[in-house]
Amino acid sequence: MRIASWAVMAVAAFLGSTAQATTVALPTAGNLSDHWWIPEESGWGLSLFQHDDRLLFGVLFVYADSGRAQWFVMPDMRRGEGVAPAFSGALYSTNGSPFGTPFDPASTLVQRRGEATITPLQDGSAQLRYSVDGTTVEKVIRRLSVMGLPIDGTYTVRLAASRSSSCNDESLPDWETWRIRRVLGGYEISRSPPGGTPANARPLQVQQHGSVAIASFAELQSPGLGTWVLVLDSVTGYAMVGKFSLVADSSGDCVIQGSFSGARDFPLLLPGYAGYLSDHWWDPSQSGWGMSVNHGSFGLFAVLFLYSNDARDARGLGLAQWYVIPEMRALPFPGGVEPDPPPPPPGYAGTIYSAQGTPFSQPFNASAIKIVPVGEATFGSFGDNSATLTYRIGDHTVTRQLQRMAIAALQTAGSYRVGMNSFISSCGVRKTVGETWDIELAGDGGHFLSRTDASGAAIGVRVPVQLVQRGKLAQMRFSSVHEGAAFDWTVTLDHAGEGGIGGTYVRVLPDQSCYENGIFAGARLSVVRGQARQ
Repeated sequence: MRIASWAVMAVAAFLGSTAQATTVALPTAGNLSDHWWIPEESGWGLSLFQHDDRLLFGVLFVYADSGRAQWFVMPDMRRGEGVAPAFSGALYSTNGSPFGTPFDPASTLVQRRGEATITPLQDGSAQLRYSVDGTTVEKVIRRLSVMGLPIDGTYTVRLAASRSSSCNDESLPDWETWRIRRVLGGYEISRSPPGGTPANARPLQVQQHGSVAIASFAELQSPGLGTWVLVLDSVTGYAMVGKFSLVADSSGDCVIQGSFSGARDFPLLLPGYAGYLSDHWWDPSQSGWGMSVNHGSFGLFAVLFLYSNDARDARGLGLAQWYVIPEMRALPFPGGVEPDPPPPPPGYAGTIYSAQGTPFSQPFNASAIKIVPVGEATFGSFGDNSATLTYRIGDHTVTRQLQRMAIAALQTAGSYRVGMNSFISSCGVRKTVGETWDIELAGDGGHFLSRTDASGAAIGVRVPVQLVQRGKLAQMRFSSVHEGAAFDWTVTLDHAGEGGIGGTYVRVLPDQSCYENGIFAGARLSVVRGQARQ
């Protein structure tokens, strides 16, 4: 089987002595959303946001010729073609209403200053090339890991092979139970048929890159005998979603590739919580500034993109200036008592710092970086798609209602092998369910859903879906049959991408006599292209 069109990686680097040095076809991570930096050049970076596989929104925060913190925006970076496609687009500077003054949309000045290109590389890094007023800069950047990913857990896993369903008499089931355990020195993984107790644990090597990870293990028994590599595009408290590559023989000629998803048996977060807060947040009524947020294990890492109150242009407009809030810690619960189990914290707070450093046009000089505390920020009062930001910089205090910014329409249309684990139910015993879902685009921009059971029989009829996107999150509402009764469903997607979709679901009878919620994850069989951009 020819695998030249896929990135190639040596599995021996992951597995050490547990496997022979064999070459595996490895799909690259499909979602570049993250905070990117160079560890040896701490003090500047790039925030990227991606809601489909063809469009990037980026904010570059660097330093001007004077050493003052300055940001540039790349709002429309389009994906090219090829094995390692680059994203390219125009780079702009903006001036606007100084923070602490009334916002005037007519005063926002947007100027095209150059171009930018981001090329994902085989090792998980990316090449950044940008030009400003004729000065070109090239850097190799990496994702910033602000949290340890919650990989360990028991999952209902669905596999959707896209390159080969079998080879050399080796075939994969489409439904398994996986248990990933944290052990001394790393992780181990064990597999079993659906509902079984996983056994025969194997070492699982995990390399984290920001919000994504690459994991690998050697399976010594059928089914799935061979060397596995998993590219995890999303790992949340609910599910994990990504792509896999399995080399089923030592020559590398027998390869099975596709998507996989895992619905966690018990969640780390409460149902209905809007997932992690990582996203670009803004006030749509005050377009031109915002805040990028990365949700870490300690709290939030945020960069605030504003217009300076001190540095202004000839018209009196504030020059673009960024501030960093590197550690926003969870606020205490009201009354000082943490409920059991604890809900998400009511908010986060931290110190705001201004920065000064090496101009982007010059070689990096670590001694030029100066970070000074200038105020505080609080981010909380979270709603379905809103949060309150209050910040003080110097003598100016500002409070704004923010919401997640939808960069593009999420990749939700497609066919999925779905696994669902219920964990709260008034309808009977907890259940694990496997289905296939087909989500179709309607001519008016809406969606339809068709469901089939494990045997391929239709479940109910094709139904319309109400889909509301909130940044990188989305919520689907529809009415559909479950075990012969018409239920109202709410499915909250924490992730939607090339590998699949995952999150939580709630289904309830209209008379409220039966209520169930649980974890939902779907491995993508196909994707419908041409979804409308926002």
